[in-house]
Amino acid sequence: MAKVFKRKWKNSKGEQTGWAITYSDTFGKRKIESGFDTKVEAEKALAKKLQEIENGAYVDVKKTLTFKELAQKYIKYHEVYLKESTYDTYTGFLNVHILPVIGEMKIIEITKSTINEYIRLKQENTNLSNCTINKHIVLIKSILNHAVENGWIAKNLTLGAKKLKEERIERQFLTQKEVLSLIHIWRC
Repeated sequence: MAKVFKRKWKNSKGEQTGWAITYSDTFGKRKIESGFDTKVEAEKALAKKLQEIENGAYVDVKKTLTFKELAQKYIKYHEVYLKESTYDTYTGFLNVHILPVIGEMKIIEITKSTINEYIRLKQENTNLSNCTINKHIVLIKSILNHAVENGWIAKNLTLGAKKLKEERIERQFLTQKEVLSLIHIWRC
């Protein structure tokens, strides 16, 4: 049951009063928040919390995973679905490039600007191709989508981040004359 109530406490300044709210989170666990100066302020905060819970957008910031913890859950979950080479590539990208940069960030802190900063750092400090950096970005977005699917965050804030323009490699093919010449060499 959600409600607004007045709190009283004593400290070195004497008796203090303030307003607090109590509500049940998404999992039915009772939460209390205090520090509101007026009853109206507390009622607005309670209405906002209840709306977030109703819409599935409520996130307990204290219990939010770091990107490293989420990446470990993602890899463990997808390990059975991935080819061995893909699994090795993903873990390599994570351990060598991604986790040293954003591994300790809370997943609710990772936004489009975080991705843009990651791209800038990789372009300045490594000689990775745009194609490889784009693969990192796709993996980061996929991991955050996994968090949305499991209800750990309400929305993937990196969806608006743009990929880098990839260089087009002009491929050269053998002409018919060159192919015939090679076949002739191999037969001899």
